[in-house]
Amino acid sequence: MCFAVFDQHMTILSHGPKMFGMFVEPIRGRKVSDIFTAKQPQFELSYDMAVKLQDVVIELQSIPCIMIHNAVAHTKHPLKKHLPLKGQFRQYSVDTVLFISSTPT
Repeated sequence: MCFAVFDQHMTILSHGPKMFGMFVEPIRGRKVSDIFTAKQPQFELSYDMAVKLQDVVIELQSIPCIMIHNAVAHTKHPLKKHLPLKGQFRQYSVDTVLFISSTPT
């Protein structure tokens, strides 16, 4: 399971170990829109939209040229294609939202 918690400013506050293992560069503290775009449905990544779309299956995709880590080969390389994640938003607290994904698609 992959997850990321972000605040009202769409800043990633925390994430799970799988999300950590996918990216070579730290993503904590970065804006969600610096890492991902919404593929399905297409919408502007905002806190209000994340709260509004809580019951909708969302597909996020990484922006190209993000450095990823291959845990099996122990290598680091730029991702030439988009890394898709399918999951849902859940309001985690009054001012944070959780994106949870079972696996990368």
